[in-house]
Amino acid sequence: MNVLDRARTLMERVRSNTRAYRFEGEQANHARQLAETKASIAGFEKVEQNPEATPEERYWLNQHRAGMEDRLAVFEAKPRLTVEEMNERDAIETHLYGAPLPRQGRNVLVARTDAPTGPKRFLSALGGIQLWQALAVGWAVTFGLLGVQTARVASLKGHEREMRQDLREAANTIDHYQQREAQYDAALESAREQATETADALERERTRAARAAAAERRRQREIQDVLAHSPEPPAWSLRNDEPGTD
Repeated sequence: MNVLDRARTLMERVRSNTRAYRFEGEQANHARQLAETKASIAGFEKVEQNPEATPEERYWLNQHRAGMEDRLAVFEAKPRLTVEEMNERDAIETHLYGAPLPRQGRNVLVARTDAPTGPKRFLSALGGIQLWQALAVGWAVTFGLLGVQTARVASLKGHEREMRQDLREAANTIDHYQQREAQYDAALESAREQATETADALERERTRAARAAAAERRRQREIQDVLAHSPEPPAWSLRNDEPGTD
């Protein structure tokens, strides 16, 4: 089989896997969409390769990649694609994965046995970083995080000790003021009892003085009555023998 035969066979295989256009102008629409997708890919590839890209440009790059993934999902949902749709799909997969994904039959993905998975895929995405380098970075990050966590735990323990000391000092202060309050209450109660006793003593003294004054007034009246009506002097003593006047 010569080169021409191989090209003819390849074209026949492509035609067998593609669908015909359903209405006039569909091919032009697909071609225009293909051109727009290729232009978008070219623009964002420049951003992806620019090490000085701004955070805003990186944000829109991620949005672009998400849109391309959604576009691939649309293609995967179709049983057959037009030639322009197949070219657009291959361009997007080359942009995202480095090459078109292998397929079998009509738009059916084939699982790649040679595709890197797990750690290998992660390392390949990092662009040629060796396994030992990634492990070294991982261990460094791990020990760094452990150091940060240890420092945080030590700091928390220090704060806990300070809080416990503050609580003990506060408890001692409260106990001191409670003792002083009890002393003040006892002193106030003693002063109240003394005031009551003093008031009772004063009341008894006023009562006694009032009785003595009344007895003295009665004696003076009797003396005046006797002096006014009797020629003989009364046989009275100057001593007051009234009960309760001592």
